[in-house]
Amino acid sequence: MPAHRHVLYRITVEPMADAPPLPRIARGYVHVAAVTALRCQGGAATDDAAGPAPTLPRHAPSFAASVWRDALIAPAFAGHGAAGVPPFQLRARRVIALHDRSSQFLGDGEGDVGPLCQIHLLLGRADDAPEPAVPVSIARLALHLDLALATGARTIRTDVAWGHVLPLPAADDGGVAILDVRLDVGAALRRVAAELDLGTAAERDVGRAMLRALTEGAAVGRVVGSDGAQASPAD
Repeated sequence: MPAHRHVLYRITVEPMADAPPLPRIARGYVHVAAVTALRCQGGAATDDAAGPAPTLPRHAPSFAASVWRDALIAPAFAGHGAAGVPPFQLRARRVIALHDRSSQFLGDGEGDVGPLCQIHLLLGRADDAPEPAVPVSIARLALHLDLALATGARTIRTDVAWGHVLPLPAADDGGVAILDVRLDVGAALRRVAAELDLGTAAERDVGRAMLRALTEGAAVGRVVGSDGAQASPAD
């Protein structure tokens, strides 16, 4: 049986500045559904046993996240990882606040020993997740945003899921890895505001655009030092 390695995942939120210009997020929460490190061979992500892995879409279609979550666990991954779960996948089922600076460990994933070159980040609801201890009901949602706009306040809520494949830092020795996924909330909102009129665009479109901006704008770093206080960002 091949030797196994573990990958520990941490997520860090870089919120907006203390007094940013409008628009800004007065309060926001996002569901982190899953994170999955992908092995590489010759620069390409691979399934642990069957050669090149199926291509993971860069975004999730606009249907319920539970459907996308099930689709992610494709037949090509059968027999790899624990109980049919893709190697190194962590089903986080964690709600993260977007309006506060934070850094928290989500858990770990396990797979066969070998270098890793990418990580798939999936934001979306988890049907089997418990109601999180936050002041808004988000158990069956991917995203909740309370926006402060020049025209007034607006709340955005959506159950759309969105995933994206991100590069890992180049140095991977095949041993235990602690990977930090950093979400830049201010940059994400600025991108969405440049694409859409936040006051008039459809709620689902704003929610989808924010999830896309958060995932595509995320950066992955390798935590260095036993205290996990620093991370080496990917190029």
